[in-house]
Amino acid sequence: MPSPFEFRLRPAVRRRLDQLGQEFQAEFLGRKARRAPDSVEVLVALARVLMDLGRNEESLAVHRRLAALIPRNPIIHYNLACSQAICQLPEEATASLHTAIEFGYDDVEFMQRDDDLASLRGTPAFEALAGELTHRNDETPSN
Repeated sequence: MPSPFEFRLRPAVRRRLDQLGQEFQAEFLGRKARRAPDSVEVLVALARVLMDLGRNEESLAVHRRLAALIPRNPIIHYNLACSQAICQLPEEATASLHTAIEFGYDDVEFMQRDDDLASLRGTPAFEALAGELTHRNDETPSN
């Protein structure tokens, strides 16, 4: 028997409440980022919530800021590539993915199924990067 304090929300209401929560987070994190523009933690969270809201151009700007702040981080460059791919910037996305791999990104299986990179899959540049990474992983001795 459900608790007298429990109630069920219609799916549409639940989705709208989730969206409002994300919009609140984006506003909150955006204000925080303006006060602390070099806070990597804040910028990473802001970029994610903006992507989740479909505010792709804004998310791309945040990802670019992160890449400038932490230029040798493979995950930052991977996420930048995802953002660029979503924004239909395939050459930039491929270059960022290449940079991510140069700095140590090595999860080719995830890269090949990541929906954010769907617009790159099947292109010669993407396939070459995936092949290079697969080859590199095959040559790396396991412990």
